[in-house]
Amino acid sequence: MGNDKKPRIEIVLSIQESNMSDVWYEYLCLHQVNKNEWCLDLRRYEVVEAGEFNDSRGRLPSRIKGYKVIRNDQGYVEIDNLIRDYSDYPTYEFSKFDVNKFTDIFFAAKPEVFDEFTPSKLRKAMRNLMKL
Repeated sequence: MGNDKKPRIEIVLSIQESNMSDVWYEYLCLHQVNKNEWCLDLRRYEVVEAGEFNDSRGRLPSRIKGYKVIRNDQGYVEIDNLIRDYSDYPTYEFSKFDVNKFTDIFFAAKPEVFDEFTPSKLRKAMRNLMKL
């Protein structure tokens, strides 16, 4: 099904976004590209239209596309599949983390990613992935 071959993705931090009619979250995510390389990028949970998946009684299954249903809101369903949604968002691939490169790449696009806790959150996410 959907999540068999996807890399394990560790959420480093969440960023609340909004406009006049909606609120959503984006996530700074870390995953291992190969044995010696890592990737930091921005993702969101995949959203699908509920009507496409309702059964004959109008109920949603607990899984859609092989992923757990997280939230059902106003005809849309959020599923447990972190996707890169915006091609213009930054990505940082590295074998050795460089805070200056990370800052150069991400700060212009998403300054919300930065606070005093970001470095410790990144270290914790890397340790969690290395345990696998």
